[in-house]
Amino acid sequence: MLYRYCPYELFVVAAGLFTIIPVSALSNPHCFAAPVLKNISDSIIRNAVLRWKTHSSIETQESEKTKSWREFENNFRLDFFLTLNGTSFINPSSAEQQQNLFMAYYQVSVNNRLKLSWMECQLYIWNEFGYRYTAKNKAEHVQDLLHIKMDLLSNTLGEIQWITTLQSKTQLHANYQMRDNAATEHFLHSAYYSPGYVLFNAGMSKQWPKLGKLELGLVGGEITRIRRQEIFTERQEPELYGLKAGEHQKLEYGMNIQFQQPLRPLSKQFYWENQSRLFSSHKNLSKPENYKLNIQNSFYFLTLKYVRLGLKTEVVYDPMISSKIFMSNLFLFGFHLYNKL
Repeated sequence: MLYRYCPYELFVVAAGLFTIIPVSALSNPHCFAAPVLKNISDSIIRNAVLRWKTHSSIETQESEKTKSWREFENNFRLDFFLTLNGTSFINPSSAEQQQNLFMAYYQVSVNNRLKLSWMECQLYIWNEFGYRYTAKNKAEHVQDLLHIKMDLLSNTLGEIQWITTLQSKTQLHANYQMRDNAATEHFLHSAYYSPGYVLFNAGMSKQWPKLGKLELGLVGGEITRIRRQEIFTERQEPELYGLKAGEHQKLEYGMNIQFQQPLRPLSKQFYWENQSRLFSSHKNLSKPENYKLNIQNSFYFLTLKYVRLGLKTEVVYDPMISSKIFMSNLFLFGFHLYNKL
């Protein structure tokens, strides 16, 4: 590869000198041409090595630049676990929420991130499903959530990014509950997109390495859907979640503030996670009592290989559901097949 980096004239001169004077003369101290030939050969080698190193460095830098303009990251997690739990509620929506003893869960989460030179796309999918076994030897599913969120971010503002968000929240399976005045009568309480929520907004986002991400949706809205109309009859209510019987969906335009703190290790075994959201429709911007608020905190402590302690707290205020603030604390002692965070 020497010929690629050395000047052509040096090869001609070197070839001519080596042709006239034998190579063995280089080791002869009495040969007058030996020092000249040695200097020429050393110079050729030094130049060749220097050019090769420079060229390799340029190729490496160009290769790194070529790779840096696009990145793809995928994280998948599947977990099965059993928990003993205790709960405390403030202003529960039904007595059923206070009957907790033993739960069996599965959780699936998918996090995809595609980054281009000035744009980034993030896809988040979360699904969990849990059965609850109460002290009355009843089994029913109590935890059922499918959450899909897609963010499109632009880096044109530097540390502050433009963001467009589309997300959906619903349950997958029908949920039946017992009537308060009957021991065996069940009724349909909720089902797939009954209710369900679709949120969209465009605004700005700020990411901190250790403090999570804050999103400000300047333009956006929320769609509330009730797909199965029979829940009005089953629950004996003329209006649910801001919709009247016969209405399938309602659209509200407004502003949205959302904070996300992904799982963050506070110590080697202690983790914290937070999701908070504040939404107001445009017509209620001057009426804080009509804002919708949801704050969720999760704390996990990994003790043994398959054992985890947990605390989940939630604060919910939605004037379409209740005029009171709902609070819950869930204490967990669980056996996890995948006990890693």
